[in-house]
Amino acid sequence: TDHRLQVTTGTLAPTRAQLHDLTEMVNRHERGLIVCGPRCPGGNSPAALAGLSQISGYPILADPLSGVRWGRHVNGTAVSGAYETYLQQDPGWPQPEVIIRFGAVPTSKWLNDYLSRVAPAHRVHVRESGVWADDSHLTNYFLQVNEELLCYELAHQVMPRMQTEWTKQVMETETAVWQTLDQYLYTPYFDASVVADTLAALPNNAHLFAGNSLSVRHLDQYGRASAQHLHIYGNRGASGIDGNTSTALGIAAATGQPTVAILGDITFYHDLNGLLPLLAQRRSGTEAEASQFRSPIPNFTIVLLNNNGGGIFHRLPVRNIEPPFTDLFITPHGFDFSGVSQMYGLAHLRPQSRAEFQAALTASLHGGTPTLIEMQTDGEQDDARRRELNAIVNTR
Repeated sequence: TDHRLQVTTGTLAPTRAQLHDLTEMVNRHERGLIVCGPRCPGGNSPAALAGLSQISGYPILADPLSGVRWGRHVNGTAVSGAYETYLQQDPGWPQPEVIIRFGAVPTSKWLNDYLSRVAPAHRVHVRESGVWADDSHLTNYFLQVNEELLCYELAHQVMPRMQTEWTKQVMETETAVWQTLDQYLYTPYFDASVVADTLAALPNNAHLFAGNSLSVRHLDQYGRASAQHLHIYGNRGASGIDGNTSTALGIAAATGQPTVAILGDITFYHDLNGLLPLLAQRRSGTEAEASQFRSPIPNFTIVLLNNNGGGIFHRLPVRNIEPPFTDLFITPHGFDFSGVSQMYGLAHLRPQSRAEFQAALTASLHGGTPTLIEMQTDGEQDDARRRELNAIVNTR
């Protein structure tokens, strides 16, 4: 007799009453937004969400950790990822009448601010886990049902609306932001440019881990939605820098696919011992052979944004209070990480330009050797450039 524990779960299907209420709501209101936060369900759920968006005319605002911003389902779907830039001011559309949320609280500060200040007739949150994720406590209809089933059922019952003037307005704003960023994002080259270039270089089916807390916010603001099939991960939480390197390396080991981790210097330093698996297998035999290492995880790249401290804190008002800001928040260390590469057996590259970085990343993705690409930047200048870009986009 097999006495091993078996755990199975069922699926919470929406009731007829729930579907009726939502169908009436969507049919009655043309202006709606679907907001997908982190930890949305995987599998076929992104395609189900896309189907609901297409039939209802409700654009999707997709967090980079939602699993919805990238993938084949984006083709023909109004998916927006530039909201962290354009929602810093009034986007110029009418207010939404319906907001339907999936997943956890979005990463974006400006999206959360926007969701708090608008006054839709209905705020719906769908989450099979039943976990509450609304810091503003404005949700007035919470459905603990399976997200995929709900989207498929709802898409079959609502009145087909397809592309509307509302959809067009939202996506025209999205397009305008990217047209401006294409002109200004890469000159001068700064840490956000590196994140955008990393995303653009990834092969299909690659895995990208975005560290905390600056890296994931850059990915949120400068990661353009596309139909490319990518797997995006993050480790956000109360202590978000714990175990980032270990998590990224675990993803690479488990999938065997090209994996890139974009990490800040403090995050990387905090979990250096997570690199130990790269040295897990020594070759046996002669003394010369024993001095060599072979990595069990060959296709692994770390893009290190080394801005000499906690660059994310330049976004806080405390940046104007010295000396405690530098000493207690930035915590500059003055390290370069070439020695880390020697210790753990990674190739080490330190590009000095955009062209050098693109070449280094391409070589790493196709080279089969674990690689650390260290981009040394100035955190204060990087933040000033980000603010300048925000102003450029929002005054055009």
